[in-house]
Parts: sequence; structure tokens; C-alpha cells
Amino acid sequence: MDKKQQMYAAFMEGVCDKLNCKDALPLLQKGFEAFCESAGADCKYINLSDRPNFDVTLSHGGIDPHPLEITVQAYDESDAIDTVITKLAEHGIEGYAETDTPEHPEDYIEVSKGYVPVQNVAIKKTDTSRGEIRCAYVPEHLLSALVNADTSGLDERGLQELKDFEEEMAADGINARGLNPEYGPDGEFWDVDEDFRNGNSVWCSEFVERK
Repeated sequence: MDKKQQMYAAFMEGVCDKLNCKDALPLLQKGFEAFCESAGADCKYINLSDRPNFDVTLSHGGIDPHPLEITVQAYDESDAIDTVITKLAEHGIEGYAETDTPEHPEDYIEVSKGYVPVQNVAIKKTDTSRGEIRCAYVPEHLLSALVNADTSGLDERGLQELKDFEEEMAADGINARGLNPEYGPDGEFWDVDEDFRNGNSVWCSEFVERK
């Protein structure tokens, strides 16, 4: 705990002494330590869909230091969770759904890949009051120009392709130079569309503010 957290822990102890409820102190301390740990959790964000309408947070239970927060476009909450679990499985990310039929099904959400403990998932509507998340595939050879403003690797044809791509994105309400690659939990590109003729395209996203 940092200095402020230590001061608050001492404050809790003083209150328990004053109110003669020392038996409650261990429980309060345990809960506060869990809160401090979760506040410093390294959450990984992944945008799966263009214009997502659901925000799904997954953990492995308890205080997970590396939860996943994923935005996705879906029909309803059940479809959102099922889509997220399915997409993760396609990328080799397992462990969020149990395959065995649960003894207490009311404590689980059934998805196509198994059963997700209710306590391990949180879902809410994506907040679009300030703007929305836009996603698109970006030709990998244009990434450096768009993300780092480095066009040194592009010839005349590449520069024209860059201009055409920016205009195409602008027509759809996306600032191409605001797009950044989506990364998986291990730092890899989340999704790469492979095209042996035109080269690979990388899944990218940006937040577009409302005007």
C-alpha cells in the first residue's frame, strides 16, 4: 500500500478501537487490501467491433490482476458475452468458460463454449454520450505512416495508396491517422487479415468524439 492507503488503514483501526468493534477490523482490512489491489490492476482493453454497443469485463475470479475489458457489437447481453468468449477461443485464449455442466446453473451464464461464472463477468452498455469507437482494417505497410507519420518507406504508389485510404476512411467518418492497432494480451496484433496479393491488414481502432 502507498502512504495514503496506509493512513486510511490506520484510520480504520482507530475507528474500530473507538467503537469497540475490533472483531470487524480483520474483515475490513482484507476488503481494503483487495480494493487496493484491484485499483492497481492491469486491465487489457480490446475492441472487437466497429461501433460496439456492449462493454464486457472478464476475470478469472477473485482479484484478477489482469482482467480483460472488451467492447463488442451484439444483439443483447447474452449475445455479447457469447461473442466475446467465442472470439477469445478463436485466438487461443481459454479459461473464462467452464466446459463441465455446473451443479448450480443459476450461478453461471451459458454460452456456446460452456459456462461462465456470473461473478467473473460484468457487462454494460457502451457509453456513446461523448462519441463512439470506430474500427477498421489498415494495410500493414501504411501503419508507420498513419501511426508515426513516417512515410519514408512509401514510394509514389504507396503515397497515393495512403491518400486513397485516408479519403476512404474520412468518407466513413474515421480519421485514418487516429487509428491504432488493437493488441492481444501478449502484445501481438489482435487480428490480421492475410491477403497474399495486397499484403496483410491489421485491425485498428480509434475513439471518434461527437461534434
